[in-house]
Amino acid sequence: MTLFRGITLLTAVAALGGGLVIYAAFGAFLPWRENAEADRAADLAGIRTGTVMAEVGAGQGRFSMAFARRVGPAGRVYATEITPQGVAALAQRA
Repeated sequence: MTLFRGITLLTAVAALGGGLVIYAAFGAFLPWRENAEADRAADLAGIRTGTVMAEVGAGQGRFSMAFARRVGPAGRVYATEITPQGVAALAQRA
């Protein structure tokens, strides 16, 4: 754990309680790490070229787009979302 991450965790605990510790530790507050997080999730899920998969509750499609790049033209990513904003974002990115 880096010093910066340690300070971030302590600040989150002090300001908001323990509920956000895991969220902050995952790096969700660092927008420039979004692609790295999506790649890490794809690695953990075993997503590779040619995979057919679904993401339920895709939100704005951040992970769906990373997964689509990973599976390539031989694979398929089905993304579902129920909020109008999420559906619009997915349609725009597709």
